[in-house]
Amino acid sequence: MDLYVRKAVIGVFAKNIMITGLISLTLSFILSIQLIKQLSDISLYLWLGLLVFVYVIRFTLSKRMLKDFNQHVAMISFRVGCLLSGLIWGWCGFFFFLDVDTVTRIYISFTLGGLAAGASSSLSADKYSFLLFTLPVLVPNIVANFIIGSEESIGMALMLVLFLGFITFSSKTMGATLIENLSLKQKAEKSEKEVRRLAYYDQLTGLPNRFLFEDRLNQVLKKHKRDKNKFSLLFLDLDGFKCVNDNYGHRAGDQLLKELSWKFQGTIRNEDTIARIGGDEFVAILQNITSDGAIEVSRKLLKAACSPVCISNDQVQVSASIGVAIYPDHALTVDDLSIKADKFMYLAKEKGKGTMVMGDMIYV
Repeated sequence: MDLYVRKAVIGVFAKNIMITGLISLTLSFILSIQLIKQLSDISLYLWLGLLVFVYVIRFTLSKRMLKDFNQHVAMISFRVGCLLSGLIWGWCGFFFFLDVDTVTRIYISFTLGGLAAGASSSLSADKYSFLLFTLPVLVPNIVANFIIGSEESIGMALMLVLFLGFITFSSKTMGATLIENLSLKQKAEKSEKEVRRLAYYDQLTGLPNRFLFEDRLNQVLKKHKRDKNKFSLLFLDLDGFKCVNDNYGHRAGDQLLKELSWKFQGTIRNEDTIARIGGDEFVAILQNITSDGAIEVSRKLLKAACSPVCISNDQVQVSASIGVAIYPDHALTVDDLSIKADKFMYLAKEKGKGTMVMGDMIYV
């Protein structure tokens, strides 16, 4: 059972324990009404108190199991809870069973059989939890029936043995189906994540692609228009990248793009976005930032772009040209803002390598 499936199973158990526990406690109270007529108050109250105590502990642990709880510890805790619950019910199925009349014995055996049947479904995802609960529930009652030795009791014992075998087989089958379904769900989620990654992220660098960038740009524009704040759009184009491809090959060019992408990503803030929209073309969205702040980030990007990268034992170095457009100073729409940033970027390239242009201002 891999980690994903185990986590899903623990989640199912944690959610089900409230329902199954309440059913178990309800049955214990109903059964106690019948037992109190024939047993001492102390033994019955002790049994009932222990059962309530164990389930309260299990309810409490189930809340932790749904949070960031160590999976191995969570599973062991759940199995121990199953064992304790089973033993307490087994106490009823053996000691109480021997001290009551025939009608009440039937009540007890049918109650235990119902609990075991429910466990075959609710605990089917983990065979150990199922067996740790079911065997202590049914085996003592089977033994007690044999001890009584009457024709009816022996018949009931044999029926319970067959019933135990049937629900064990049934639980195994249901458990295998559930685990298979959880595994298929895991594969489907992985496939969905991969499709999303391919659709929204650049395969080479892992940065957002043009599609995701345009979506974020539209969202950022709406947000800043509503909040009446400024944001910056940066267009960055590498200088000298073609020479790297020509001299060292496309694999070297890919390596350069990946390393520079990591450096660019480390330059911006978490709330900002940098994307690759073409071969050596990058764009960045800087939210809630002043013109001076945009200039500072642009200089960091220029510095990152010209940092040497080791390729084929050579220190390869390129530079970048950046165009910066500010909302709402330079444009009010996504298209106009993109046109301005692109225009400023080409002006920067004309001024020379390692240059940034923002409106009428040129920075080297």
